[in-house]
Amino acid sequence: MFNLYPQFLKFVVWLYDVVNCGRDFEGTATVSGIVLVVLILTPVIVGFILNLLERLEFKFFCYFFGYRVAFYIVNYATIAGTILHELSHTLFAFITGAKVTEVSFFDHDGEALGHIAYRPQGPFFLQAIQHSLTACAPVIMGFAGVVITSYFFLTTTYGVWAQILLIYLGISIINHSSMSSIDIKHYFQGIWAVSIPLFIAIFIFCRSTIS
Repeated sequence: MFNLYPQFLKFVVWLYDVVNCGRDFEGTATVSGIVLVVLILTPVIVGFILNLLERLEFKFFCYFFGYRVAFYIVNYATIAGTILHELSHTLFAFITGAKVTEVSFFDHDGEALGHIAYRPQGPFFLQAIQHSLTACAPVIMGFAGVVITSYFFLTTTYGVWAQILLIYLGISIINHSSMSSIDIKHYFQGIWAVSIPLFIAIFIFCRSTIS
């Protein structure tokens, strides 16, 4: 049900037809480059849309209940999403080799909800990867979280309370899966390092599967 591989394969085949540059080395390189750009921009676009939806949600509650209540509902009432957001940053920083120095799920400084601090380590190339993947982690993990909660919501047999809990988790995850301006800055700061192996992987996939 949530298998995206067939859709991705159809998208690549469609690109070959639209670009119409053949399925040789140059054609595959062109299609691979387009797919790469799409994959790079997807987390930013998704993060932007989710951020926009969160702002609209906040304005909706603010209009009916006032600023304080709206801020509490959108942020603190969905603390589960904040926890996943910060854990996503932490997990990707750790996996890519960065040193996580601080993790907070509930800040009391102004309107901040949570944060992590990490120190990139290793060669410059690896540090770029750490910045980029750590920055987009909430979008990736948020998407995975929504898919998982949707699956259990559609298949659960544990009754209405379980479904209510899953709905709450889904809304919480969506509310906090966007990328902040700092996340976007770090993402593009290091995306060049991710692009190189990703382009190679896409090219090999296209050559072996499509060509």
